[in-house]
Amino acid sequence: MKSSVVLACLAAVVTARCGIEYGVCNDGSDIEQCCESSMFECHKSESGYTCQPSWGSVMNAQGAGLWGQCGGKTFKGDTQCPQGSKCVKVNDYYFQCQKLATTPDRFPTYAQCGGTNNNFQANGKTCRDEDMCFHFSKYFWQCIPKTVVYDHV
Repeated sequence: MKSSVVLACLAAVVTARCGIEYGVCNDGSDIEQCCESSMFECHKSESGYTCQPSWGSVMNAQGAGLWGQCGGKTFKGDTQCPQGSKCVKVNDYYFQCQKLATTPDRFPTYAQCGGTNNNFQANGKTCRDEDMCFHFSKYFWQCIPKTVVYDHV
């Protein structure tokens, strides 16, 4: 009898899958779920349980974290962004804390830097020195940190 209980518990542990970044981490069962990355924690929201960045108590005290959601329709979280960033509207439902440009002639990290989407005009601006303008398609180019681009090439 003892061995069947142990085997059942082990089977539950083996079949439990940790959620990926921003993915589902709890199927609604009583079994606590996990996130693959140690930088993420399983959080409950109106739409269910998802893996969200674990900012720690210091970041939580400052409001939304860098690259975190800071606004949008139906959003009920922190709206204050960390110093050196601002809350930028991505769409009606999602505003994000994004780094500020280093100078007025530079785009912030992850800003659009080219392509034909949104009738884009660079007006002489370029990406920050730490970023490069990555061409995803003829429609959309984006300032991506060089460390991200070179780590995945």
